[in-house]
Amino acid sequence: MAELRVKGTGTLKLFESDNTSSVTIASPASLGADRTVTVPDADVTLLTGWSTDSGTNDSLVPDSASAGIYLGVAAATAANLLDDYEEGTWTPGLLAFAGSAESFIDPRYTKIGRLVFISFQLQIGTFPSDGSVFTITGLPFTVLDGAGTTFGAVPFRSTGSSMFGLTAGGNNTRLEMYALTSAGTQFNYNDYGQSENMGVNFFYEAD
Repeated sequence: MAELRVKGTGTLKLFESDNTSSVTIASPASLGADRTVTVPDADVTLLTGWSTDSGTNDSLVPDSASAGIYLGVAAATAANLLDDYEEGTWTPGLLAFAGSAESFIDPRYTKIGRLVFISFQLQIGTFPSDGSVFTITGLPFTVLDGAGTTFGAVPFRSTGSSMFGLTAGGNNTRLEMYALTSAGTQFNYNDYGQSENMGVNFFYEAD
């Protein structure tokens, strides 16, 4: 049986015939035991366009930020391409609010493809009378542009008795509050009330 060895912690280079490019096979600083790479009885194309983060998880990193992975199919199909994932925090605010006692707690988001999940808790203290439309600004991604309004799931809790929901219109980064009644009128800050709090989970489709 023939053997090809890399002695110590050296490297093995395979050059093209014109010696202009090479493939380097490097051994780690130490090995706990012998390692075997088995080559199948067929032509093999190594994965290109990706590397690892060389961290403890050795996660894959694409050479292009627009690269993704096709899921559930054996061929490139646009509808099955997942090419975006992100999670983090965002900075919500209250539009044209006359008070200054509001506090957003743990505003977070997760984006999978075009679907964005957000969550936060809002606490509002006392404030001067304010009839401005209750509007939360600063969504982490712009809502998908299109006709009508995007309605997400809006679980909530409130110390008040009024029933309300949040909506996100197309091509903006805002949430507006509406009464959950047959009239569906918009809430203003006075409708929401003094010294109230709510927790929100909301999802929408991004551009």
